[in-house]
Amino acid sequence: MWKPTVSSDELYHHGILGMSWGHKNGPPYPLDKKDYSSAEKKAARKAARAEKRAAKKEKKKIKHDLKQQKKADKIEAKRQEILRTGSLKEVRKLKGNMSNQEYQDVFKRLENEQRLDDFDKQRKVNAATKIKAAKSVVSDINSGTEAALKLYNRGAAVWNVVAEKKGWEPQDLPIIKVDGGGKKKNKDKDNTDDDD
Repeated sequence: MWKPTVSSDELYHHGILGMSWGHKNGPPYPLDKKDYSSAEKKAARKAARAEKRAAKKEKKKIKHDLKQQKKADKIEAKRQEILRTGSLKEVRKLKGNMSNQEYQDVFKRLENEQRLDDFDKQRKVNAATKIKAAKSVVSDINSGTEAALKLYNRGAAVWNVVAEKKGWEPQDLPIIKVDGGGKKKNKDKDNTDDDD
């Protein structure tokens, strides 16, 4: 039996109030289900469910964040596309959502596009004007040619009459008939040659 000694060299330990004997940090070997109490099993199931819910909630949050990020990226890509190539009407929809630098870049781009459009219109107008001028010149040439041919025909007719009466050579100058469409037809007064 134990006898208390009065020596001060010894240290005694009698445990802590409320401590359960035999329960430390757990056994160093795996336990079976039957080794746990029903309260421990219930607490483990509850903790597993809570952990599963937390993991599911985290996964759902990550998925939602990715979806929101994709949506934001898509909106930003569309916004950048509008800033890069959009019309004035499309750019106005972004009013208030642009920085000063973006405003300056957009205005500079739109101004340059307007200059380009004006240049194209002017070039087309110039080309159309040149085509009209060329058509006018061709028309003037056609009408001048027709007038010259009419003058020649009158002169040839007079020559043919005078040459026939006086007996001069050549007596048959060809008369060139002119269509209204500007096509010329060569028509002789006589189809017979005098040299035969």
